[in-house]
Amino acid sequence: MRLQKHTFALLAAAMVGLFLQTADGAEPASSRRERTSRKHKTYPVVVPRFDKTAERVALFDGMKDDTLHTQVVMHGPMGGYVIIGNKTDKPVTVELPKTFIATPVLKQFGGGGGGLGGGGLGGGGLGGGQGGQGGGQQQGGGGFGGGGQGGGLGGGGGLGGGGGGGGQGFFSIPPEKGVKVPFVTVCLDHGKADPTPSAKYTLIPVEERTTDPVLTELITMVATGRLAPQAAQAAMWTQTDNMSWQQLAQKYKYNQIGVKVPYFAQQDLAGAQMILATAIGRVKERGENPVAEPTPVRASIR
Repeated sequence: MRLQKHTFALLAAAMVGLFLQTADGAEPASSRRERTSRKHKTYPVVVPRFDKTAERVALFDGMKDDTLHTQVVMHGPMGGYVIIGNKTDKPVTVELPKTFIATPVLKQFGGGGGGLGGGGLGGGGLGGGQGGQGGGQQQGGGGFGGGGQGGGLGGGGGLGGGGGGGGQGFFSIPPEKGVKVPFVTVCLDHGKADPTPSAKYTLIPVEERTTDPVLTELITMVATGRLAPQAAQAAMWTQTDNMSWQQLAQKYKYNQIGVKVPYFAQQDLAGAQMILATAIGRVKERGENPVAEPTPVRASIR
């Protein structure tokens, strides 16, 4: 009996000690669940409306000051969508940028000192896996100019999925809710793997990757959603990867039954030449030098 009492006393003391240790040092399970919930919070998607009383915030500003949460999903090189969540307890009106670059979020960059292969976009500084980010997935350049791209050199336009908003380029989001906005892009990294829906991406301003005026104008044109996708892609690779028209014409792919076919049709290349000429013309009209050396801004997304 005395032994049983002694054993019971030791067990009780051990349980008290464990309780005190949990209270003093370890994080309670409820706190861990709450912290995890905040970290992985999702925002119910609602139809965008315009609230004239809501405070306005530019998308990139809201991302920086923790007003807005963004979840980018790439369907491939030609676009995807972003869910923009309002993290505050008040409605906000989001002003969308005309253009952006969708870039992979990497744990760290290899080589290049955390930049983009010493180049940034433009002048071949990023393309074809020849320096850049050493493998990995493509970046995409474009904007919110439509839910889909049209044929020829024209097509649809407007704020894709933004019906019911306050007009082109802005809409309101209720507290702790989200809005799903589609976007259009083209690949900025020839030779790298296509984006996948499971890959983690974020949106950044174009000027954080390039100040090349022609490349910037091409991204602006893509952002309208009014360019034929393949023509826009061919025009872009002449600037991001210094690909010649002959190289583009000789590029091949394999179709669904394994037959080797041209990557670009002749009408794609003809359209690309027209798109590039238009971009250069617009740059000249603004008094800028279309062949000026780019001044890249190095940046790392970690």
